[in-house]
Amino acid sequence: MKISHLIVAVVASQTTVDATLTIAAADSSTGQIGASGTSCVNASLYSAVYQSVPGHGLLMTQALPPETEPVESPVYVLAEELLLNNTSPADVITAITDPKVDISSLDLGTIAFPGANLRQYGIVDLQGRHAGYTGANIEDLYMLIGYNYTAGESTHHVQQDAQGTYDNIVYSAQGNIVSDATVPTLSNTFETVEACDLAERLFLSLAAVFEADELTGDIRCFDSNGASGSTVFIHVDGEDGSEVIHIDNDENPSVTENPWEGFKAKYEVWRKENPCEDGGTDVPSGAQTLGASAVVLSLSLIAAFVV
Repeated sequence: MKISHLIVAVVASQTTVDATLTIAAADSSTGQIGASGTSCVNASLYSAVYQSVPGHGLLMTQALPPETEPVESPVYVLAEELLLNNTSPADVITAITDPKVDISSLDLGTIAFPGANLRQYGIVDLQGRHAGYTGANIEDLYMLIGYNYTAGESTHHVQQDAQGTYDNIVYSAQGNIVSDATVPTLSNTFETVEACDLAERLFLSLAAVFEADELTGDIRCFDSNGASGSTVFIHVDGEDGSEVIHIDNDENPSVTENPWEGFKAKYEVWRKENPCEDGGTDVPSGAQTLGASAVVLSLSLIAAFVV
């Protein structure tokens, strides 16, 4: 059996997910941190990728995230410790991608990838800093699975991240196995859209992907449900750890159904119950984009994390 066929067979039986596209942000003027995102999987995306330290910062973990079972990866422990100490996001990424910390690997018999090379991270903090990381072998893994599409095809996909600043808000947008326009749409919308608070800015950034004229987002859902993804979330934490907003279609989301209208309706209900304090918007002013245990993971762990 070819490796790619074996991976596909294992992936088909997976129950836990990775992520494909998210945007994370931190607003130093309010102390809020939060994110929104979607993926073409049938389980909660929020619970798989959102790692927050309220009052400090937020880490998004995507692609093949560090393992949580049977033992939680030291990556999560170290990241939390560093964010609590207000370590810069760039230094956090350097630390958690160190092979002495992320000691796992993906061994497929004829080829092996260091664990860190299969991760995608986005980090923001309330000190006004941000950083992103896209592992060097994410594309190689997707090609082995069978997503080896070339530029110019409708199913061509990219793995990328981009960070930027809007007034007192910093963000990191990241996507893997997404269409070319996905990450630029997230980041450009975040910087230019009129919104009254962080929750609305995160929602409208995701809405721009789902409601784009040309199908944009996770390419795996283009044929199955004609949408940008199947599982969707938005979550914002207050500086004290209180929940500002949490919407997550985590009750058996179907990869054959477009989730957007239902998700949008839930957001609109929340917005009606939580109106903008001044009824206005935060208008763009000088936004700037800054640019785009020694455990060997077995195929059973691929099933737990890769889709």
